[in-house]
Order: sequence, then structure tokens, then C-alpha cells
Amino acid sequence: MSANDHDRWRELIGLAALAPLDPAEDAELRAHLADCSWCRRDAEHLRAMAALLPAADPWSAAVEPDPALRERIVAAVGDTRRRDTRRDRLQRALAVAAAAVFLVGVGAVLNRPAPGPTLEEVALADVPADVAADAALITHTGGTELVLTVDGLQDGQDYVVTFVSDAGERVSAGTFIGVDDRPVVCRMNAAVLRNEASAFEVATPDGRLVMRADI
Repeated sequence: MSANDHDRWRELIGLAALAPLDPAEDAELRAHLADCSWCRRDAEHLRAMAALLPAADPWSAAVEPDPALRERIVAAVGDTRRRDTRRDRLQRALAVAAAAVFLVGVGAVLNRPAPGPTLEEVALADVPADVAADAALITHTGGTELVLTVDGLQDGQDYVVTFVSDAGERVSAGTFIGVDDRPVVCRMNAAVLRNEASAFEVATPDGRLVMRADI
């Protein structure tokens, strides 16, 4: 799936978190989420954020965002020269939601602050001289997430990410495709707990090691 395809799914996911989709879009999105764990995670996170919006205005049931603020938010959401009906609805919903949160401040959204994910930076080894890469881990209840930024890999080449547990078990975290003209940012998840993971590797499908990290 291309980056443009995922941009389209992210647009639908964002709209679905804030307003009902039409039946055709809803069916299309549900079918995609059934097969794409990455987009399912995005949808879960956005739904959780959207659920907090009703608490964003504790003193009034109706907040009218400043028109100038709305226009700045709409301009930031997307290219207004290429609007279709779905993009218009998404921009209006995001503009009102963002303006409401801005007006009352972050402190009014929750009774207590909700901590975000903690990034654990890790040192990479065996990285080719012509490749630049950074990596960080996020600990989840059901596994470990790798956030990998890498620049200079072979364009169009598949790469496999594998975690290694303390017991020596190899657990796949997925694959990505190299791009040679810009950095690639990947978020990969493995079904191994952080306290049971000892390393991860990035390799080609034929087993050629590209980089690794002891974690």
C-alpha cells in the first residue's frame, strides 16, 4: 500500500472519529480496518481523543470559535484548492473541535493529566555507512512498538523487522519498503513484552542484516 493510500485512510479515520460517515465510506473503512493493524491503532487513538471533546467546555454548552482561528486551522488541515465533500466535512469538524480545545485550554479536558507514550531511545549497530537511522521503543500492555526513522536505504527494497526475546524467540514486527530520496518513518509492533525483548534486527527478506540494536 502506498503512502497516498494511507493518507486517504487517515482522512477517513479522522472524519469517522468526529462525525458519522456515509454508508459507503463506513463500509469501506470497516473493511480496511479489519486487515490493517496500523490503521486500527490510529482509529482507536483518535476515537479516544474525540471522546474527550465534550469535556472541553465545562461552563457552556456552545462555544463559537473565532472565525480567524477557524480559517487558520482549516488552512493547516489540507490544501483548500482541492476540496471534495468528504474533505470539507473533515475540515469543518476538525476546526470546531480544535478551536474548542484551544479556547478552554488543555487543563479543562481531563480531571487529571493523561501521560503520553514514553519514547525509549536505543542505539543502533551495524548501520551501513551511507544510511542514517534513529530508533526508539514504546512499551505497550500487549507488546513493544518500534519507531524507526531511516534514510538512505535501497529504493524499492523490502525490509523485515524482527524482535528477539530473552529466550531467543524471533518475533516479526512487520515489513517496510526502502525509499532513497527521503527519510522513511516506520511504526512497527511486535507481540513481545518490553521486559522480555533483548534485541531487534532489520534485514532483507533473504536474511542480509542491515542494522540491529541490543535493547
